[in-house]
Amino acid sequence: MSGIDSCNVLERNWDSRRLWRFSAGGGQVKKAGESSGLPSDPLPTKQVTKGWSSLWHKSVNIAWLPQDQVFMAAVKVPRTDNDEELRTMIEFQLERISPLPVTQIVWGFEKAPHNPHMPDELRTAIVVIASRSALEKQLGELENDGYQPDRLDIPFLHHLLTMPITDDGVWIFPFAARDRAFCVAAWWYHRTLHSVSLVNLTEESRWQEEVLSELNKVAWAGEVEGWITGDPSVHLVCDDDAAEIWSPLLAEACGSEVTRSAPPDSAELAALNARRVANGDATANLLPAERAIRYRQELTDRIWMRAVGALIVIYMIGVGCYFGWLQYLGIQKSEVEQRIAALTDDYDKVKEMRTQIEIQEKQVNLRYASLDTWKAVSETLPGDLTLTALDFMRGERVRLVGTARNRQSSKVTDFNEDLGNYTLDGRPIFEAGGPASITMVQNGQIQWNFTCTLAQ
Repeated sequence: MSGIDSCNVLERNWDSRRLWRFSAGGGQVKKAGESSGLPSDPLPTKQVTKGWSSLWHKSVNIAWLPQDQVFMAAVKVPRTDNDEELRTMIEFQLERISPLPVTQIVWGFEKAPHNPHMPDELRTAIVVIASRSALEKQLGELENDGYQPDRLDIPFLHHLLTMPITDDGVWIFPFAARDRAFCVAAWWYHRTLHSVSLVNLTEESRWQEEVLSELNKVAWAGEVEGWITGDPSVHLVCDDDAAEIWSPLLAEACGSEVTRSAPPDSAELAALNARRVANGDATANLLPAERAIRYRQELTDRIWMRAVGALIVIYMIGVGCYFGWLQYLGIQKSEVEQRIAALTDDYDKVKEMRTQIEIQEKQVNLRYASLDTWKAVSETLPGDLTLTALDFMRGERVRLVGTARNRQSSKVTDFNEDLGNYTLDGRPIFEAGGPASITMVQNGQIQWNFTCTLAQ
């Protein structure tokens, strides 16, 4: 899970709950917040629930498993850099090391540190095994809290794999859970982890016997395998209260001095857990594969439903804006219609006045046109022609009718042309003239007529 942007780590006990938030980037993990409360208190939904932001902001939810619900064992496997090959080799040994049938467990593994200066064809892997039914119960409680984890981790395992080792010996990690006592014994030689065993303790009076029995079994096996090359030193990792019980117990059982160190607190373990996950170093994830698939599907469905909901909201907003705009346009239209209705009477009056003005202008123009026409006719009419009628048709055309003696047809044509070319103050009186019509009448007379169009 390398390349994450943020990480949540949840510790849920029967009487308390703590949540740490970390931001990751540039190879660094920084604490972003912390909250605590009772198991029944609601979790901060905004921080632990994934949604749209998970498409570009990769976040990982981690939940811690109680250490007493996990079985740990160290197995030797041939050296390999392929994790799939390593998983297959461990799977062949599951039936031998698992305390439950393999169909009832969920398991994972971590590669133990190995000294590169010590040539060895075998490597140590720490196998963690948990009951499937116990995990399902734990996941049910987390889901009821609104928390869907991407990983189920064992915080102790991260401490074990990263603690500084400068001596050969055995490290004892006592802890208590639900009124029961346990301890983990980890054997390191030449800065290489060789064995990890979980000891279930019964009555306090028998702790010394039970721990010594386990240490002897591992020591005999180590001598046979050849990785114990000297007397082991004894290291106790616990707080001050537990040290008062365990230091004298181990000193008497092992007959040697016991070196004690304090374990990291929960906040330090949470930061360590987040850092290893962000760097891609943590491989032991006990979240069942089918749960991970279901969570991813639910996230996909949730994003799709939110997308559809967002589209519906946007559509409804668009429809609302559309109808609001129509309402606004309707109001504007009503206002314009009212203004038009108020101006209609004035408009009709103005239109009527304009018509009257146009008529009067035409009458005035026609009056002047009549005078100009009379002047043009009087100046261009040949003496041999007689004008008998001059009619104005609709104020646009002038019809001239007259008589002449026979053989004066050419003068009629000349009169028509002269009248069409006549100008007054440089402006033509007529735009065009039609051809003259000449008809023979009695007594050697002809009757002529033609029409001219007045210039506008």
